[in-house]
Amino acid sequence: MSALYNWLWPAPKPGPARDIEVGHHKSVRAHFISLLDNTEPPDSFKISTVAQMLSPQDMTELGFEHWREVMPGLIDLAFEFRDLGDCDVIVKGRLAPDSATAEEVKGMEGPVRVRRKDYSGRTLHDRKPAATRSRW
Repeated sequence: MSALYNWLWPAPKPGPARDIEVGHHKSVRAHFISLLDNTEPPDSFKISTVAQMLSPQDMTELGFEHWREVMPGLIDLAFEFRDLGDCDVIVKGRLAPDSATAEEVKGMEGPVRVRRKDYSGRTLHDRKPAATRSRW
């Protein structure tokens, strides 16, 4: 009976994920952290690399058809990690100032890169979780 019901009244497709939800998707976060861990300072990576690493299934779960649609959410994720002190955000080859917001960067053209802060060889997985470390 449920097959007939689904055929007659199909469930609507979920809309695209909001920018803030993109950073909480398990694959997006895993790819971002992996690149952050494996790119040694002073090298950096483009956030578009993270978007291009997503599988078709990940894109479907997020409600997107093209990797470029993920970019605003990745900018939010990069700024989330920057605010925790884990990385620097680089826009058009220049370090984004501390006063810059994700919304300002979303309005700019040009590549957005992320560079891990140097913690003498430790990776993000070696550090304490954000909930247990002090921001002071």
